[in-house]
Amino acid sequence: MERVAIVGPGGAGKSTFARALGDRTGLPVIHLDRHFWHPGWVESERDDWRRKQAELLEGDRWIVDGNYGGTFAERFARADTVIVVSRPPIKCVASALWRSTRNYGKSIQADGCPERFDLSFLRWIWNYPRDSRPRLDAAIEAHPHLDVIELTTRREMQRFLDDLPPQLTSG
Repeated sequence: MERVAIVGPGGAGKSTFARALGDRTGLPVIHLDRHFWHPGWVESERDDWRRKQAELLEGDRWIVDGNYGGTFAERFARADTVIVVSRPPIKCVASALWRSTRNYGKSIQADGCPERFDLSFLRWIWNYPRDSRPRLDAAIEAHPHLDVIELTTRREMQRFLDDLPPQLTSG
């Protein structure tokens, strides 16, 4: 486990899990939201985004968190492990709402992108199993070299971290 892609819907806990996994393994953590979004929640241009991801993933050791289904192929080709965080939609929507409420107006996800209530984002989270998960599953299937781990609850996420082999947690 040297190059780990963490994927799943918004509000699933990917970023928090990525930070904890980075602390446990010593792998550097890359939060894609920080690189994709420009101030005012402006999206990166498609070609620029692909180039930026390629630069971010040049290293031999990393954890990258973020969904961005249009670039699964690039990430999965370089990754050795994919961790799918697939908590139930109601839990993900509740977490996203809690994050927005707790951090309203603060730039948490990316510089210059203050937390806000975004109905289209909440709809995307709710519909993720139907609309986005098939694309994720197809991308994983296209990369049979991957070790795939699916975590469906916060308890499973914590248990995964707690159960890491000693060689991963010792530096």
